[in-house]
Amino acid sequence: MSLIGEVIKSSSTKVIIQLYDPLRIPKFGEIVKILSGDYTIFSLIYDQEMQPIEAQIPKPLRLTRNELKMHYPDLSEKIVPICFGINIGYAYENEFRQIIPPEAPLVHDLVYRATNDEIINFHFHNLEWRIDYLRRLLSDPDLKFIVIDLIRALIRFVFNYIPDQDKENFLVALLNVYQSISTPSVTPQIIIEIVKEARS
Repeated sequence: MSLIGEVIKSSSTKVIIQLYDPLRIPKFGEIVKILSGDYTIFSLIYDQEMQPIEAQIPKPLRLTRNELKMHYPDLSEKIVPICFGINIGYAYENEFRQIIPPEAPLVHDLVYRATNDEIINFHFHNLEWRIDYLRRLLSDPDLKFIVIDLIRALIRFVFNYIPDQDKENFLVALLNVYQSISTPSVTPQIIIEIVKEARS
């Protein structure tokens, strides 16, 4: 397992994660897992921050990333990378569910990159692809202005793990969930555009 950080603040629906290495931050739209007692909680990364350890605004240095590494090799030790995630489901006794976890992760629970098998098993139930948590993404007020980009990034992320022959079925599942929402916050035209982009 690839350990990347730990929880520093949590609720049943969201987490804030402090990463160990600013060069190994999960991408926007990536799914990570949190080992939380008997549960493995899956969280979708929707924002990132880089904070200086010292409580002051960093001075501009006018250097590229490579120049920074050369002149300040310990710079990564002076930066606190933070990620924000929305909890989209959990696994318990090898059963995967796309609903809010029964309990919030504890502070200091460890965070890992999800494995290939976990990404597939989380989305494939009873011989069909599922993305039921789309409802939560579309209704969360914190995601209102980024949800379209987040869905695009999520599709790209999941497509890295599922077989090519299943990608169309995944997109159909996404459309089916969207159509079941009575008052979606995103217009049908936008969802259709996102699906067309993913198919091309």
